[in-house]
Amino acid sequence: MLLALTPAPAHATGALHGFRALLFTKAAGYVHDSIPAGIQMVNELAATHDFEVVQSADSSVFNDTDLATFDVLIMLQNSGMVWENDAQRQALQKFVRSGKGVVAIHNALDMGIENEFPWWDELVNGGAHMPAHSPGTLQGLAKVVDRVHPSTKNLPQRWRRAEEWYNFAPNPRGNVHVLVAADETTYNPGSSAMGPDHPISWCRQAEGARVWATAMGHEPAAYAEPEFREHVLGGVEWAAGAQPGDCGGTVWSSFEKVALDDNTSNPMELDVAPDGRVFYVQRQGEVKIYKPDTHMTVTAATLNVYTGGEDGLVGMELDPKFAQNGWIYVYWSPADSAQDVNRLSRFTVQGDTIDLSTEKKIIEVPAYRARTYPEPGHTGGAVEFGPDGSLYLGVGDDVPPNLSPDWQGYAPLDWRPGQHMLDAARTAGNTNDLRGKILRIKPKGDGGYDIPEGNLFPPGTAKTRPEIYAMGFRNPFRFTVDAKTGYLHMADYGPDRGAPATDRGPEGLVEYNVIKKPGNFGWPFCHGDNQAYAPYNPDTKEVGAKFDCAAPVNESPNNTGLTELPPIEKPVMWYGYGTSPAFPELGSGGAAPMSGPVYRYDAANPSKTKFPAYFDGVNFFYEWARHYVKEIHLDSDDQVLKINDFLGTTPFLKPMDMTFGPDGSMYLLEWGTDFGGGNNDSGLYRIDYAAGARSPVAKATSSRVDGVTPLTVEFDASGSYDPDGDSLTYAWDFDGDGTVDSTQVKATHVYETTGRFTAQLKVTDSTGKEGFANIEITAGNSRPTVTIETPLNGTPIQFGQDVPYKIKVTDPEDGEIDCAKVFLNPALGHDDHEHETVEIPGCEGVVNTGDLGGHPDGANLFYVLNAHYTDGSREMPLTGRAKAVLQPMRKQAEFFNAQAGVRVIDEPGAESGKRIGDISNNDWISFTPMNLHAVKGVNYRLSSPTGGGLIELRAESPTGRLLASSSVPSTGGWNNYQQTQTVPVAADATTSTLYVVFKNSANNAFDLDAVQFVGEAPPPAIEPGVYTVTAQHSGKNVTTENASTADNAKLVQMGGTEDPIQRWELMTAPGGYQLKNAGSGKCADVPGGTATPGTQLVQWTCHADGSADAPNQYFTVVPTGGGEGLFQIVSAKTGLCVDINGVSQADGAAVIQWNCSAAPNQTFRFTKAGGGPADQTAPTTTAKQSPAEPNGKDGWYSAAPVEVTLTAADEENGSGVAATEYRLDGGAWSAYSMPLTVSGDGAHTLEYRSRDGAGNVEQTRSLTLKIDTTAPRTTASFAPPGESGWSKDSVPVELAAQDAHSGVKLIEYALDGGEWTAYAGTPVVVNGDGEHELRYRTTDTAGNREEEKAAVLKIDGTKPILLVSGVADGEVYGDSQDVVITWEAVDATSGVRTTTGTLDGAPHTSGSVLPLFTQTLAAHTVAVTSTDNAGNAVTTSVRFNVTTSLRDMQNLLDRFRATSWLPAAAHDKLTRKLTQVRKAEASGKDDRAVRLLGEFKKLVADGKLVPRADVRQVLTRDADKMISVIGG
Repeated sequence: MLLALTPAPAHATGALHGFRALLFTKAAGYVHDSIPAGIQMVNELAATHDFEVVQSADSSVFNDTDLATFDVLIMLQNSGMVWENDAQRQALQKFVRSGKGVVAIHNALDMGIENEFPWWDELVNGGAHMPAHSPGTLQGLAKVVDRVHPSTKNLPQRWRRAEEWYNFAPNPRGNVHVLVAADETTYNPGSSAMGPDHPISWCRQAEGARVWATAMGHEPAAYAEPEFREHVLGGVEWAAGAQPGDCGGTVWSSFEKVALDDNTSNPMELDVAPDGRVFYVQRQGEVKIYKPDTHMTVTAATLNVYTGGEDGLVGMELDPKFAQNGWIYVYWSPADSAQDVNRLSRFTVQGDTIDLSTEKKIIEVPAYRARTYPEPGHTGGAVEFGPDGSLYLGVGDDVPPNLSPDWQGYAPLDWRPGQHMLDAARTAGNTNDLRGKILRIKPKGDGGYDIPEGNLFPPGTAKTRPEIYAMGFRNPFRFTVDAKTGYLHMADYGPDRGAPATDRGPEGLVEYNVIKKPGNFGWPFCHGDNQAYAPYNPDTKEVGAKFDCAAPVNESPNNTGLTELPPIEKPVMWYGYGTSPAFPELGSGGAAPMSGPVYRYDAANPSKTKFPAYFDGVNFFYEWARHYVKEIHLDSDDQVLKINDFLGTTPFLKPMDMTFGPDGSMYLLEWGTDFGGGNNDSGLYRIDYAAGARSPVAKATSSRVDGVTPLTVEFDASGSYDPDGDSLTYAWDFDGDGTVDSTQVKATHVYETTGRFTAQLKVTDSTGKEGFANIEITAGNSRPTVTIETPLNGTPIQFGQDVPYKIKVTDPEDGEIDCAKVFLNPALGHDDHEHETVEIPGCEGVVNTGDLGGHPDGANLFYVLNAHYTDGSREMPLTGRAKAVLQPMRKQAEFFNAQAGVRVIDEPGAESGKRIGDISNNDWISFTPMNLHAVKGVNYRLSSPTGGGLIELRAESPTGRLLASSSVPSTGGWNNYQQTQTVPVAADATTSTLYVVFKNSANNAFDLDAVQFVGEAPPPAIEPGVYTVTAQHSGKNVTTENASTADNAKLVQMGGTEDPIQRWELMTAPGGYQLKNAGSGKCADVPGGTATPGTQLVQWTCHADGSADAPNQYFTVVPTGGGEGLFQIVSAKTGLCVDINGVSQADGAAVIQWNCSAAPNQTFRFTKAGGGPADQTAPTTTAKQSPAEPNGKDGWYSAAPVEVTLTAADEENGSGVAATEYRLDGGAWSAYSMPLTVSGDGAHTLEYRSRDGAGNVEQTRSLTLKIDTTAPRTTASFAPPGESGWSKDSVPVELAAQDAHSGVKLIEYALDGGEWTAYAGTPVVVNGDGEHELRYRTTDTAGNREEEKAAVLKIDGTKPILLVSGVADGEVYGDSQDVVITWEAVDATSGVRTTTGTLDGAPHTSGSVLPLFTQTLAAHTVAVTSTDNAGNAVTTSVRFNVTTSLRDMQNLLDRFRATSWLPAAAHDKLTRKLTQVRKAEASGKDDRAVRLLGEFKKLVADGKLVPRADVRQVLTRDADKMISVIGG
């Protein structure tokens, strides 16, 4: 025991020589009833596993002295602030920072102290909190993902158990190492569900401590579960330091991503040599080697490759014996090949170079080129070796997916004559063709290959190719071979189609397969989870029966292989463009699957950066289009167990290839941001597991990378940083000679000689860790400048139109450019990738943009023109590039590049199945690039139940130059779509980023489906002329203050007059109009062109076009859609709307500019001046409510709100309705703009009136609405039952109801399922044994009926039945006997609450053994009382007598001897004497018997002979009894 803990009750268990644990069980908030079970479990574990545990609930134990004696702190079910002062909390923190361990169980992860003591949640949960848990304890599934940690290594992968499942926010993954995750699909997670990734147990290293936590353990039963006990034991032992274990695998700060080479261009595939050199290939033909000793990259060789379509240098792999033979295998497209083939070649690496003459041709695969058929077809290209030395090659189906719209999004199966190139059954589905396959061969030393045993078709099988290992692939672009199992982990692409399945086939699905044996994987007959396609004839539109995935048949006329194919294997994982129901962790977006390496942990590997054992057997799956890497954990059957984010906060820019090096680090190629390649942000990276200090990150930039000599270059390292915050030193080597040329952050170097140089920056942190960055400098040659002059980048086009192009190239060294060496590669852009076509030589020409096959309507498509030119330098050629993206004239709104505030909504009626919604004022979307220089107008497809608001186009920012403004009409419903009127776009709208900005006074007023650009200018919104401009809300005209004609006179509103000062002439101006006052001859003006909202407008001398201040007087006039002649007036300079300040209706109210909205004080009626009599008649307003009649009774509405529509009309040829206003229940008057709702119980008075354009005001009208939507409330009153909820007697129940508005009409009740009966006011008497349900409800006058309530009344008027056994009433028993008195009570109704018994008034326990020698020789009474839960009691008494006899006395002697209560000598003497007594009594010699009993007593009284006093007492008592009996 610890003396230091004596102030609190503390209990120690276990051996003293093991580690020592403090089990702290204090709960200052909710107290779990499982705490005792938890204490018992920990004590038992301590006893069994040789450690000591001290349990305490007193926080005074948290002091430095006591805590120092413990190795681990176990926090069990703690709640609230269990530490009473800062000193205790500081002692805890000191304990943690001393390197000790902490274990937290269930409620200790949710103590509710995140505001008071946030350090605790940060320590235990990595900063996450528990907002809510599942609704109760539910049976669910936990997935054990760490198979090596001591707390999980012996648990089942799928662990089913009952638990109160905690939710956490934010998700702690990334800050903790997740050991176990809950599967929310197996239980109800409640309102705070986390989704597919739900950590439930974890560990971490934090502040020097080992922290282990589980959110499980709510119920007492959990602590008896063997698996849960094993789980906690491993956590305690690890936290105490008694068991090893790594807890950094899912802690993302434990890894660092190190840039090895960020000067890559179109990198494709990589491999790592045993000496650490990294080999990678680039599509243009370069084989590169990154050298870790110099931190530089060299070019080992450049192959002359054909790069049409997807071809080029696409794959590579080092020989398994590379250290001995230097062999490298590459898969490439030889430019000089006379045949349309791709070739797998082997070359020999010597040092850091490749001699191209060492080529050995291994295998050639058909791959058509543009000279045969328009590109591109799928190439594949991954090369991998298996553990048996077999080489695997992935080959695409070589079928163009984008040439024919007949096959949009489906498997191309064109069986018409002459269309064989569009038939994937000819290639991927053909057993006699190498395409659409994974090939498995054994390369021979002198070239060529052998066929290893075990492929899909044995050599010699008719109509087959023996090289085929697996068939039925569209584009098996990336796969890997598990070095341990030899299984292939392969990803296959699918069609670009996001729409649902049809009779022709499924949506576009992609796959992840684990290939354990040769097989058929489906394409083009089935795909995804074996969803079948169907034959289709584009001419007749006939769709055939879908293929049988279990027994596929290839009936293509282009098939040269077997007709009956092997059955199709189902993939392990599949998904499409939307979120997968089966695998939601994969998200949504473009689908570009890549199967990365399977990690195999080697404990003997000395590398300090190797990935931990947690990842052993994990497949690293990466998504090129979604920019992420995932951990795929498979179960024992190689099915998906769990999918986790890998380094979820680390950017992965189109990951292209990855592998693990001999050091156990991950090596990664990234394609970069832009789908077309040639990205400045592509690169080669290494990811190290660096749980300790991390390396600094070197970032180097230069003012130039090429140019004529002498070349002056300014270098800058200021972007470098250290992730741990350490200070940095800098070392520049500008010419690669190994010497330090500068130690400054910024430095300048002059290259005097011609050549290619690698300028290297080395940064070193204070711990000695280094980071490197390289910049390749070409001195003596300048990169050509390539510009696509037409079309401009971002120009909208109509797909199918011919687009002229013109490319300009300048190069200082080449002088005049040979246009035959300038190339344009048109490509179809889809989502974030391109489908390239053929290269076209020439500086100008025309391309047709109609090649859209293979993509569904509404897909995110655009056209791309890629231009390049390589200069004439022989030694140091440089290539210049340019790109122009051509946008569609009709752009789907959801394909924005950026947004603020909106949400993409799935809706079948939208053009592509999606639209954007949740639109609030000033929300926006943007498109980049988007250049409207040739666009004349714009309209929108949208939906809006009520209308109102504006859609603006603005240049470069949400507040940039206003290009167009459109009002939003009412379409009558969210799913009723309408195309708005076309409005003009400002002239010369040259933009790079276009912002679509939303203005609306009410949130969620409309949804936007599509933006339609128009090439022809629309008619003007209003004809030039002289108008009165009347504020719609007030009926007053815009004029000058005090009718002034002076410059700078402020604009106000005033009641209508015939004064010309209230009329304005609309004059056309650039982008809109000038408004010239007819009375003053001056123009409306935004003072100084200020963009400040609230600025009052003035009049000023009209500016001529082209003058500096002219834009201050330019306005656009936008129809509001609310009726003819109604417009918003928008400043073309500021983009703000003309507004009557404060919605004022008073004369003299200021005319200002304000943020645009749908408010009525920004709506103006333009009325042509001249003619007609004055309007002196007020308008008439009618009110129509919906529902038209009260839906309740007696004139009451029982449902709310009630919608009221106000409709106003002015007389024919009148000035028109200017404004309608209303007020409710005597409140303030409000402008009416849309139907209003009246809600809230009670009687309401709605008053309303309208004003016309001439200022005539209608007499106020009113409407009374009575609303009662609240059901009455009924209460039931009755005498309370007993403690257990039962009553002994009948129960009268009184019912009473209240209703605050229309009043109570009827109270009803129903007893025990009977008919409903009107309550008459007298109590309802409930009687009879059993449980009764009295249901009751009330209906009010408006017809609202209360939901049924119920009172459960339990009545038991019958006493329990009680049986007593073991003794009989009136019976006499000898005192040498033992009796067992038992009793049993039964109550069939409420149940027995208590049963107690007494013996002679003292408590007695049923079933206990009663030796009668312990009782007096007299009469005794057993009394037993049983009480049921209703309070009924019954008592049964049994009377019996205890006596003795000579035989009883002898039995007692024997008994006392047997129990060692009586020594043997005493037993013998007393037995002899008692025998004499028995003989004398039997002979009738009673006197002798009495005398002998006296001698017996003397012997008994001898304390030496009979040591025990209780024995002496019993034997003496019995002797006296027998003396009295015998002596008479």
